[in-house]
Amino acid sequence: RSDDAEFFTVEAYKLARTNIALSIIKQGCKKIVFTSSVPSEGKTTTSCNIAAAFSKQINTKTIIVDCDLRKPSVSKFFKMKNNPGLTNCLSGMSTLDEVIQTVPGTNLSVVTAGIIPPNPSELLQSERLDNLFAELRQRFDYVIVDSAPVAMVSDTFLLNRLVDMTVYVCRARYTTFNL
Repeated sequence: RSDDAEFFTVEAYKLARTNIALSIIKQGCKKIVFTSSVPSEGKTTTSCNIAAAFSKQINTKTIIVDCDLRKPSVSKFFKMKNNPGLTNCLSGMSTLDEVIQTVPGTNLSVVTAGIIPPNPSELLQSERLDNLFAELRQRFDYVIVDSAPVAMVSDTFLLNRLVDMTVYVCRARYTTFNL
């Protein structure tokens, strides 16, 4: 039955949320980046559902930031407009308050990717991004970051300096590895 499948899916995200929360031993805002090795492994679905689980289930102020500046999809997941977004803020075209959208009825906020830039790596290692994360740290309990796949580009490695944890999403019966 689909009700059973939905129940088990929700419970799986709650369990993942709890494991993540218990793995970060620190006070204050917790920042977590989600990545995968290649596209289509479920990192955006996972990061969005974990963000929703944090905001709804334990009533914390949570924001998800779409830092996959090459193939953004957080806006599609939440059915929100993508522009203005992160790149607009980092380029000085918009303020942070102008790019934060909220999911109605929750403590979940969203920063979509914005305009796809010609220079994603440069934006992700900019001082403006550092300042943006410092401001998010003051406003939110959790900052969830959706990033590009690590086997494709170096963007996630540039983000690691700003976060407390990296969650690597692997698709069952899809992702391969060598022993």
